[in-house]
Amino acid sequence: TTSKDTETTATTTSKDTETTATTTSTDKETTATTTFTDKETTATTTSTDKETTATTTSKDTETTATTTSKDTETTATTTSTDKETTATTTSKDTETTATTTSKDTETTATTTSKDEETTTTTASSDDTPSSSETTTVVRYDYTVETKPLKFYFSHDEEEFKAEDLIESVTRYAVYSDGSVSKNAETLSTLDGVSFNGVSPSMIYAEGGYQYLITVGITDEFGTQNIEQACSVYVGVKGDANLDGSADAIDAAIILVYAAASGAGKEAYLYSDTDAEAETFAYFLANVNSTASADSPVDATDAAAILVYAAEAGSGKDITWDEVLGAA
Repeated sequence: TTSKDTETTATTTSKDTETTATTTSTDKETTATTTFTDKETTATTTSTDKETTATTTSKDTETTATTTSKDTETTATTTSTDKETTATTTSKDTETTATTTSKDTETTATTTSKDEETTTTTASSDDTPSSSETTTVVRYDYTVETKPLKFYFSHDEEEFKAEDLIESVTRYAVYSDGSVSKNAETLSTLDGVSFNGVSPSMIYAEGGYQYLITVGITDEFGTQNIEQACSVYVGVKGDANLDGSADAIDAAIILVYAAASGAGKEAYLYSDTDAEAETFAYFLANVNSTASADSPVDATDAAAILVYAAEAGSGKDITWDEVLGAA
């Protein structure tokens, strides 16, 4: 211990953990320091004219804290090596600045207020838009999940129904800055989903039966069309061989098929390798039934097709309802 002109120094040392403490006082100035060998720590406090500085440093995690007060001016800083963080606050003439930075997610927040003027800025290194950016939704992007393949007759003039073909619709918000939300929202209903008035008879072209149709989704921003969203099969009723017409050839195919299946043999109307096409051919050939494809295709279907082919071949405008009513 030494005393001269109010200056005092005190030191203490131990074998296991070295400790040094120093206190100095001159003209109201005071400095205090403490050091440890295992986890080195230094703490310094200085006071002069109401000005105070405090610093702490450790071996594993370095931390510095400084506070200065003079004429209402205050500064505070903290730094860490594991997750670096810096916080600064300055107050003078009602001006304030605050900054925070972290290693994993960098964040900067600044607030300045002077003469009733305030500015606030927030930035982040992740994908979340900052609060200072415009995040107005300008439209939605959609994805459509469809139901299993459905079959239709070429003479059907009723528009495709969303509930028959679509399982669900999901949308993603698109913002004014071009970014797209990662949060999917599934529509609770299909009220705004349609096929823009399109029916099986409108898309059917002779010789084909596989079609991809467009889905229209109407929301507050208008109607958005999703091209080729749904797959459907459309064909001529009675066309067992899928060649685009119902005629005597189809009737003959059905008679052969009915005889083979009736004898317990494996039989096919159209294909033994394409299951969907074979199921579709069965659907078209089963003309005298409005039930499922599980109902039998037999000689009565062949007879109805022969009547239809004869009437249509003579130039008459015949319908299947008329043929089946007479059959």
